[in-house]
Amino acid sequence: MVILYMYHEGLTLEESINVMLDLIREHYDLCTAAEQRVPKTGDAKLDADVQTYIVGCRDLAIGTAYWSYNCERYFKFHQVNEKREVLLDMSYI
Repeated sequence: MVILYMYHEGLTLEESINVMLDLIREHYDLCTAAEQRVPKTGDAKLDADVQTYIVGCRDLAIGTAYWSYNCERYFKFHQVNEKREVLLDMSYI
């Protein structure tokens, strides 16, 4: 997505990364706010099941992000330095 913003919006790498970070923060806030708006039904079991489902959705999102940075699907291990920063070759852009 960063490269798409650079190409289609004419942004620098840093500007594009900042846009993506803002989008991530915005969507995190939207999800957190939506979680707070889930109404209680008065049925303790149903409310607990709904809460379990919500936690599962959150865990899935976090786990997917964690997985994407800890396998070689998107970044090869040699691209990640000792500070766990991803080093990208941008020479082709």
